[in-house]
Amino acid sequence: MKPSFITIALVMSFAAAKAQETSTQHLTTDTTERLNTPRHIVLRYPKNSRAMGIQGKVIVSFIVEEDGSIGHIRVLRSVWDDIDAEAVRIISKLPKWNPGLQDGKPVKVVYSIPISFSIKAGLTTF
Repeated sequence: MKPSFITIALVMSFAAAKAQETSTQHLTTDTTERLNTPRHIVLRYPKNSRAMGIQGKVIVSFIVEEDGSIGHIRVLRSVWDDIDAEAVRIISKLPKWNPGLQDGKPVKVVYSIPISFSIKAGLTTF
């Protein structure tokens, strides 16, 4: 059987980025623009979960490292093992970001993103 693919758009608002910001960590303008720019990522809804009708929202946390790479990906709120694994895979495919700045120097910044898996709507979104 051919795997089914769903294209999703990653769109994060400045408000979400602002909620993650601390008083000593500030996002660069370019990072803020990246948060507002759609990114298309191919998501594979896990066959077993689809067949069992499992759906829900996975909350994934990750760190944008000093070099802009994505690291320390972990699931904060789980739905089902194979759905969680797909959410982690999607985050691991994100392109490099510009890191946060503190006193003009790059610093790590922690983000949390909800990823909704919905069979009925036929759409999976960030």
